[in-house]
Amino acid sequence: MKRFFYNVGLLVAVGFAVAVCASCGKDDDASKNGGSTLNMGGASVGGVFTIAASNVSGNTQAIHTVKADIEDWLQPQAVFVNNGFSLQLPTAIDSKDLYLCANDAQEGVAISDRNAQWTWLNRIYAYNQNDSKIGDIDLYWENENSDCYVSWVYVDRNVSITGNDEGGIYNLNLKKGWNVVYDFEDYTNDVNTITSTKPSGVNLQWEFDSYTKSMIVKSGATLVKKHRNK
Repeated sequence: MKRFFYNVGLLVAVGFAVAVCASCGKDDDASKNGGSTLNMGGASVGGVFTIAASNVSGNTQAIHTVKADIEDWLQPQAVFVNNGFSLQLPTAIDSKDLYLCANDAQEGVAISDRNAQWTWLNRIYAYNQNDSKIGDIDLYWENENSDCYVSWVYVDRNVSITGNDEGGIYNLNLKKGWNVVYDFEDYTNDVNTITSTKPSGVNLQWEFDSYTKSMIVKSGATLVKKHRNK
């Protein structure tokens, strides 16, 4: 069930990164390692934000490389090895390739700095040895009552985005550079929450979704839909 931040209206393109978790593909509590905060959402080591995945589930034998699709024009890549990868994101992005956060703000959503700009990492794609795209890789969690998908966003300054629109509840406190965002959907109450704080009880896992099987797509919050399904 691949919702994973489908097209952000307020949050234009998708991005973030995942911390090193060598022992498992599941979520760990944040810890300190060499001065960097490590968790399943993201890690900045020496000023470089790195997505590191291990124990990716699914039929991964054909994966040779992975590429992060940042607004279609920038695709940092990494070799897929030992059923995982370590993918470094660009430290800085030129302002001409960023969007004003306020451009897509809906009524009821407040932005602390309306000059703040961002871009999103749209998807992490998997490629075979012929450099053909064969699927995508998501960091997610799901049970019978809810699900949660992780995405990544780059902002050019600190900014907070809070409030409600017709599609969801927003509670984002973003720091300059790359940030992790969680798209949490409560099926029981039909509520979508977009937050920079990992929801409690969520045990994230990496999964490869091959294009050879069908995907079930759900609608996400307004801020998260617009640029995901490009």
